[in-house]
Amino acid sequence: MRLGRLGLADGAVELDMELERLVAAPRRDLEMLRVAFGPADGREADRLHRRQRGLLGVFVGVLLFARRYRVPWLTVLDLACLVAPIGIFLGRIANFIKPELWGRPTDAPWAMVFPGSDGLPRHPSQLYEAALEGAANFAILWTLTRRGGLQRRGLVTGAFGVVYGMARIICEFYRDPDPNLEALGGGLTMGMVLSAPMVVVGLGVVAWSLARDRARA
Repeated sequence: MRLGRLGLADGAVELDMELERLVAAPRRDLEMLRVAFGPADGREADRLHRRQRGLLGVFVGVLLFARRYRVPWLTVLDLACLVAPIGIFLGRIANFIKPELWGRPTDAPWAMVFPGSDGLPRHPSQLYEAALEGAANFAILWTLTRRGGLQRRGLVTGAFGVVYGMARIICEFYRDPDPNLEALGGGLTMGMVLSAPMVVVGLGVVAWSLARDRARA
């Protein structure tokens, strides 16, 4: 039992060191984003930079964990994608409470005036995202898992990409994009552009997973 604990501790230390190396990326990357996209204080660029590093850190962590304990990395990624909507849900609720990242102006009966905004009634888009990207996404993935989804490697990962990407695109119609960084014109936002490939790749992974399962049957 003691040896098992020592092995787990060593794995945690190794993962922590790797993530620390990734987080210590040069700050000049942030400055390049700030200059390219133009937000005066760099806060939006910093948020994008942290998100990119976070995704990279998660993927590296999955690979290290899978290698350390000799399990298929795609199975570990499936498990990570299964619980990811929980974190997304809590994050969107935090955005609502703060408040930040509010929606577009609207005259809908449930519109809200957020402190720190321009005083216009707006969509509570953080709640829309919490419901679709978080709660609905988790419900779909959990149902898929209950029906044997984890037995088909990559199926949950692909389904996560499809559901999250579609949910994000829908919510982008109601979220107020940052004009300096996210608004691309013609009704398009950076969130839509980045989410569309997730849907396409997710569909490809789902198709690959099902075809692989049929080939083994």
